[in-house]
Amino acid sequence: MTRYIQCRRLAAARRRLEDPSDLNGIGEIATQHGFNNPAHFSHRFRELFGISPRELRHGTRQHYSRDLESGTAMLGPIFRQLGR
Repeated sequence: MTRYIQCRRLAAARRRLEDPSDLNGIGEIATQHGFNNPAHFSHRFRELFGISPRELRHGTRQHYSRDLESGTAMLGPIFRQLGR
């Protein structure tokens, strides 16, 4: 049950990191989703999604305008490791 809750919190944080209009810092987003230690958040995030929060945010903002032009949405495997 604990793992499930943590995955849900990480998925919610990922959605915020993928949102280019969300200007909150990664540490602030981590705290708002129950992670008081940014290093722990980053480690768990990378473990679940295979990418660091910083890499995701940078890539999302970099590709945002291209995605809008092509009409595609950034879709990620948010729950791929649930039940692991």
